[in-house]
Amino acid sequence: MHPLIIARVLDAPQRRIDIAPGRVGLRRWLRTRLDGWQRQRMVATLHSLDDRTLRDIGLHRGGIAEFVDRLDRGELRMAPVARRTSPAPEQAEVYARAA
Repeated sequence: MHPLIIARVLDAPQRRIDIAPGRVGLRRWLRTRLDGWQRQRMVATLHSLDDRTLRDIGLHRGGIAEFVDRLDRGELRMAPVARRTSPAPEQAEVYARAA
């Protein structure tokens, strides 16, 4: 190669070259699907609560979908904070006999 061509190539501003531009679209599609799934899961979880619990957290059944639509990605990924309780002794016996 001629030295002038090499100098022009080396002096040219560096651009980021995306090797696989299709991955951006795939990543966006996957993120959209995951967000939709998390929203559905959150709506189902909130609908499974009784009316008193919903009232305690300031929600009504009719406002669940609107509330979930206002949540961002981080809030949709929230896990319950309450500890899991162990089954009552009589339930433990039933499970032991069934196994």
